[in-house]
Amino acid sequence: NALHCIDLCYFLSDSALEKIDMDWIDPIVHKSKRLSYIEFTGTVKGRMKDDSSFMITSLDGEFSDDTIFVSTNSNRWIIQEGAQKIIHLSKTNNFNEEIITFTTEFQSTLTTRLVNDIFEFGTCDLPSYKEACKSHVPFIESSLKKYIEITGVKTNICPIT
Repeated sequence: NALHCIDLCYFLSDSALEKIDMDWIDPIVHKSKRLSYIEFTGTVKGRMKDDSSFMITSLDGEFSDDTIFVSTNSNRWIIQEGAQKIIHLSKTNNFNEEIITFTTEFQSTLTTRLVNDIFEFGTCDLPSYKEACKSHVPFIESSLKKYIEITGVKTNICPIT
């Protein structure tokens, strides 16, 4: 899921990934619910080319809903996916909280909308392959390096989903 969060940082900052730091990943690998794959816990840190930064943490044994914190000089957003709620604090409102509710769209709905946009309008809101590679390749390379470091297995395949 860290890669999805990095993609979100790319989208929000409109800036490519500059650096990724996997030093805070826990020194163990966990079996994934998908056969033959693994998952990491711990923290991934990074910086975008515009100098914005991110920190993504997955706690071992933590099964709570995803919570995303986005912070700028003048705004804070706390996005609670499971509760379908956003808490927004803004400098212009003296950082008084505003609660915004939303409905999580399922992949089937999103795919239908994307396909419709492609066929009907010739447009697609997804990043291009070339754009996605700017964050996906460094993340996969860093994950593979961390996997080899933790397990001692010499491989060119990173068994994450």
